Amino acid sequence: MKRAADASDTRAAAHDPVGPNVDALRRTLALVERLTDEQYDHVERRLSSASIGAHVRHVLDHYRLFLDGLPGGEVDYDARERDTDVEHSAAAAAAEARRLIAALGARAAGAGAGAGGGGAAGWAGRPLRVRQQGDEVPGRCDGCDSHVERELLFLLSHAVHHQALIAVLARVQGLDVPELFGVAPSTASWQRSQDMREDSPCAR
Repeated sequence: MKRAADASDTRAAAHDPVGPNVDALRRTLALVERLTDEQYDHVERRLSSASIGAHVRHVLDHYRLFLDGLPGGEVDYDARERDTDVEHSAAAAAAEARRLIAALGARAAGAGAGAGGGGAAGWAGRPLRVRQQGDEVPGRCDGCDSHVERELLFLLSHAVHHQALIAVLARVQGLDVPELFGVAPSTASWQRSQDMREDSPCAR
């Protein structure tokens, strides 16, 4: 009985919808901290009208709006603030990324301690109403019902997608980008499995 209970505890401890988001924000922060404002705000017209800063601001705005909407149970991803200091200043973006990392960590820690009732599992399952315009015609698709954990999964996927675009904009400026920056978690896992197969004597 104790062995089964221990296994269950291990599975519960391993389930962490916040941690991967914090990791994604830390990867973005590590890149931003290496950039000058000129590199951060540079627009490569051959590829896009958006700078690295525009993509970073967009991602951070989504996390900010998610956290802001939690107390009232409604998240409005369309209430983004464009053309801000976070979009043009690497230092401002780094400061905002650090604030969001701390806020997410505090939320997870509070949930794990049972804040709000239900502990971490109860917090992750909390219902949310999400507002997000899904069509250029207002009213056609303006949102849906969701819950905290589903939005955390969306935020992670959204962040990785923009990291991939950031990586392109950085590399075209001749900047070094970590190999797995902007690579989907499932793709990174698959690549590791392929590397392990190639390194195995049985695969030769």
